[in-house]
Amino acid sequence: MRFIAPEPDLKKPSGYARADAAITDGGSPSYEGGVAFGAPIIDDVLAFRASLSFRRDGGWVDRVGYTLSPNAAAPTPTPVYNGDTTAPNSNYQETTTARLAVKWKVTTISRSRRRSTTSACRSTTRRLIGLRSRIPAGVFIAMAMR
Repeated sequence: MRFIAPEPDLKKPSGYARADAAITDGGSPSYEGGVAFGAPIIDDVLAFRASLSFRRDGGWVDRVGYTLSPNAAAPTPTPVYNGDTTAPNSNYQETTTARLAVKWKVTTISRSRRRSTTSACRSTTRRLIGLRSRIPAGVFIAMAMR
């Protein structure tokens, strides 16, 4: 089975809750519940969705106590039920899940802004090259790595 969770919505908040219960004849009950909530953090740019669930599948096998009784017909002692139930419905299973998803809408930079960013990078590069001619090479590398 493949479960596909809804992704965060950039425009509106949403929520969801569910619960379920079942009974096993001669065993323990089974139940589950879950909640999810999501909302925009910055409208039309950034949103999240979180969910949490718990499930318990009830068991039906009892773990019982026994004593070892000598058996003349077998080389090893035979286990004999002593009337003790040490763990009722011991084959139960519990599962907890949590999920957090974030959606970020990336916008493109306009051409005019791209040009100004490119020219700012070029002027910074020119300044660094000019600075490098006056500083020993080892010092420049250390500055560039910072």
